[in-house]
Amino acid sequence: MNKNTLRLGLSVLIALAAQPVKAGLEEAAMAYTQGNYAFSAAEWQRLAVDNNAQAQYQLGKSYANGQGVTQDYKLAFAWFSRAAELGNAEAQNDLGSMYATGQVFKKDYKRAVAWYARAAQQNHAQAQNNLGILYGLGKGVDQNDLESYKWLSIASINGYEKATVAKEKLAKALAPEQLAQAEALTQVWLDAYHPQYKK
Repeated sequence: MNKNTLRLGLSVLIALAAQPVKAGLEEAAMAYTQGNYAFSAAEWQRLAVDNNAQAQYQLGKSYANGQGVTQDYKLAFAWFSRAAELGNAEAQNDLGSMYATGQVFKKDYKRAVAWYARAAQQNHAQAQNNLGILYGLGKGVDQNDLESYKWLSIASINGYEKATVAKEKLAKALAPEQLAQAEALTQVWLDAYHPQYKK
């Protein structure tokens, strides 16, 4: 067997191995939209134990909402944690919210900020908004209106409407030089992570 045939064979095996995971996620999502929560939760459970971050996140949502499984915030937290560690931005944002609200454990704004920041760096608009709010309130971080404006502005650019309202309100409270600094901070982040937003 030559090297090209071996490579082709390996490529086909890898593609075939990935298909059941994708099909399982799609089937679970379809079942969920049709209200078949028990099937979707079971399918996400099957995929979650194989370290599929999206399935882990969805299973966490199932436990958080009591859809297809008995509502259990501790299990939701556990699955969100696993998905978040694998880089799932939605799970990182939801973990941040669980820490910020004290839904499972005592409120811990520092941990909330840490998880929101990880999701925000992946351009998760709600996490960017949440991070902006915590900077504005000085919860888990030193109070910083410029950082607050930056994150609210980025979330607004990403279409998060609540951030647009909060950003506009904060802009009115800032002195002109502060607003200019905040706009510059925002642009630095956009240039580094999303150059398509250059002015």
